[in-house]
Amino acid sequence: MLDTFKEYLHSHEFNDIWEGLNRDRLPFLMPLIINQEYDTIGGKTDIHGTANSYNIAQLHFFLSRHKGKFFDLGCGIGKVLITAGHHDWEAYGCDINRTCIKKTSEYAQAAIAYQLNNRPYLGPDTILKAVWADMFQTGHEGFSPIWLTGASGEALMQTTKDIPNINPYTALGIDTKEIDLFFHHQAVPAKCILELFELIAREDAMLIYLNRFDPYPIMDHGACRLIYHDSSGFCLYAK
Repeated sequence: MLDTFKEYLHSHEFNDIWEGLNRDRLPFLMPLIINQEYDTIGGKTDIHGTANSYNIAQLHFFLSRHKGKFFDLGCGIGKVLITAGHHDWEAYGCDINRTCIKKTSEYAQAAIAYQLNNRPYLGPDTILKAVWADMFQTGHEGFSPIWLTGASGEALMQTTKDIPNINPYTALGIDTKEIDLFFHHQAVPAKCILELFELIAREDAMLIYLNRFDPYPIMDHGACRLIYHDSSGFCLYAK
């Protein structure tokens, strides 16, 4: 798969997608929601952190060429979840921001109503579920990494003080060992995400981590192996 991925990054198909995104033509992302914003910790952000079109074009490779169960660890308002659903994945996610989860549901309904090439952008029978919950509520005793400190941590605690004390995976009716591909856009440090991935994922699962702010990704962590990364911050881990 990695050899194919590297070929893809140098292909006309990748360039067409990437350039199309830069021109807002969005061949596989829903045009109705790309320019929306929502309130989150620290003010405004785009619909999935600062994920750029290059990274989204990279994601397209995996989502269009494989099928399975996808879990977005911090799904925002659902851009990547809706993209996964569009490519016929079972798409699951959670987020600590209640407003984001509400927006995910609204945008999923809009995607079902939106026609692209004479078919709904998101099929009405697509499995797409997101829950307001903390990704670290795994049910494993003693596992609760502290990933934000200082002013950011205080803001997070204030924002999430009413978050339900539930296991998001159980709430969504999915065993984490069933998940084929995990995803996280850097809101939580890589070490914490890799600890979580190592704990809950099965041995052949994969994790895509968009690490756009740290030019030196964690190479390996425990049973997690970094099998691909590039200067855009796109990191692919396997267990």
